[in-house]
Amino acid sequence: MPVIDHGLDELKVWAFNLTGYNQEVIKNNYSLNMWNATKSNHVPHWGQKLFTPAFFREEKMEAFQRQWDARLGLEVIKIRQAMTNRVGDVNQRKKQKEEIEQYIQKVYQDEKEASLSDVFVTDHTPKQARFTTTGLKDDEQFFKYKQALEEYNN
Repeated sequence: MPVIDHGLDELKVWAFNLTGYNQEVIKNNYSLNMWNATKSNHVPHWGQKLFTPAFFREEKMEAFQRQWDARLGLEVIKIRQAMTNRVGDVNQRKKQKEEIEQYIQKVYQDEKEASLSDVFVTDHTPKQARFTTTGLKDDEQFFKYKQALEEYNN
């Protein structure tokens, strides 16, 4: 039976837990149990298929590394927040939540830009028209014609 890789699993950077209402939850395990939280490696789950030569591509490896770095960046934020956490401080909790939301939005923006890495923007300014002439006499006539046309337009 052939196995087809659509790459849809590679589009999601995060693997957050879901609530009963299907909402994503970002839990800071470092504030609960620092030792157990440091045992996780935060590797994107879809990276296992890169071991198979049929699925390995350099572009996929770059996406894998980029997503892994993004996940580690979030973990660094969570560690710092766990170390400076003041229990019961509502303002600090609000700032921490905003910081994590900003980081996640930045990662989504970076992923969007990475998906457009093969798109190029061209310069649409008009090029100067070039004409082939047979000699100096034609050049002089063309220059006079062009000058008269500019004076007419002005």
